[in-house]
Amino acid sequence: MNSALGRRFESCRRSAVASGGWEDALSMALGGRYALTDAACDGDRGLGSLHGPQQEPAEALRVRLPSRRYRVQSLTVAPDPDTEFRLERLLPE
Repeated sequence: MNSALGRRFESCRRSAVASGGWEDALSMALGGRYALTDAACDGDRGLGSLHGPQQEPAEALRVRLPSRRYRVQSLTVAPDPDTEFRLERLLPE
């Protein structure tokens, strides 16, 4: 990621985390290993990037969650007039 894009992403991330606009979506029981991918990208490609030698950065992220109930919250972020995306976060209940 180039430095200008990285700074812009970090600014958006800080704003989102501090935002009071998070909305409760649902509650669910989770636990175990998961792979997080961008919903706008091809899932097979993202998951495939986790296997074998890495020529480029992986397009998915592996996470392990303790078994428990989580509250899912959503936030819509619009960093500029032409871009909008949705973030989801898990909070332990």
